[in-house]
Amino acid sequence: MNIQTKNLTASLIQLTAENISFYAFQLIVGNCLTSKYKFTNEYIQPRKTVEEYVNLINDFKKLNFKGHFPTFASLVNAEFILNQSQLKTVLHKSLNQNKPELTQLAEQLTSDSITTTTTENFESLEYSSQEKNCPSIRILDIDKSFKNKLLFYYLFFRNSNPISELMDKAELMTMETQEQIIKNIFNAGIQASLPSTISKYPFCTTQLAVPFSEYLPIFNIIQPSVCFQPFSTRHGFSTPEEAPKSEQHELLLTTMQKAKDNFEKNKDPYIIPLNFKQSANLTINLLQYEKLKKSNQPISQSIIKEIKNNFNFLP
Repeated sequence: MNIQTKNLTASLIQLTAENISFYAFQLIVGNCLTSKYKFTNEYIQPRKTVEEYVNLINDFKKLNFKGHFPTFASLVNAEFILNQSQLKTVLHKSLNQNKPELTQLAEQLTSDSITTTTTENFESLEYSSQEKNCPSIRILDIDKSFKNKLLFYYLFFRNSNPISELMDKAELMTMETQEQIIKNIFNAGIQASLPSTISKYPFCTTQLAVPFSEYLPIFNIIQPSVCFQPFSTRHGFSTPEEAPKSEQHELLLTTMQKAKDNFEKNKDPYIIPLNFKQSANLTINLLQYEKLKKSNQPISQSIIKEIKNNFNFLP
């Protein structure tokens, strides 16, 4: 493992990490502004030789879907942009995980010997997968009065009439007027049209159960408030699109079952393949909704579709 940092501004830090496990990567990526990564096709080695672990790693190496079958033990080279507060959070979480690799990470981050580095060109490898269990995205909680709040704050932002009059006006609007106002808001842009009181108000909570790699585009687009459930294999897994027609399909399913059995027995997160789904709740506000709408990422469009099913007034 090699950790290097570079101060971009007084508050922003570029952190470059070589040969860290994807397990360490996912701890950092949930607490940074942006991230890039690429796999090295190698796996982290346990401090002690564990026969089950070694056998599973060998099985993973036999799987040849797009050249590499990633797990949380897979080593990556990564680059992060984070602020001082986020760096402190990473340090705190690293020290509390009781994992030798994360302890080493924390030691290097606090070491006086950390050097600066130049930016490398990273190519993020997306794990193309086919969902096995549906639905994987659903709305968990919504603010049913959000439409009225949206219209009220639009009016409040634009005139000095008494609040009681603005509330009445918002409630008495025709559907046509409501639709036109909401259309105007999105045409002009959320930030220009609304005060932050409502633009940053979390109007819904989305529950996802997707492979961790599919969360990464979301983190880079909107930096959501996210709460991951403790990992469980009960959410199932996704398989590479080419898997059903591959000669290795049976080996893949057998290896996934071995990984599942190993986790249930040892609770070792490193051995989990990245295509196992992880459950998380994401709170979404209007600014984030607007950014997701502009994104062409499939996961972003799936979230937008589910939100619009519950908020049909949103464009």
